[in-house]
Amino acid sequence: MNRNLEEMEGDTAIKGIIRKVAEMERDLESLRAELVAERRRNQSPPITRVKEKDVLVELKRLRDVLLSDVGTAAPST
Repeated sequence: MNRNLEEMEGDTAIKGIIRKVAEMERDLESLRAELVAERRRNQSPPITRVKEKDVLVELKRLRDVLLSDVGTAAPST
């Protein structure tokens, strides 16, 4: 492209430069979009903290479910 511009004159050279800049801007935007997508793919999901009281509540619920139908919870073979 540089050699071609040296051989061009006036408006032709300017139009060539403008076309090249526009092409490079499109390429840059495409690369930026790829970068954003890649960053999103590499993000870790948010970690939620589990509180002891919540675990105890769920264990009690599980116990209640298991005790409510022992035959289903622990079938005999």
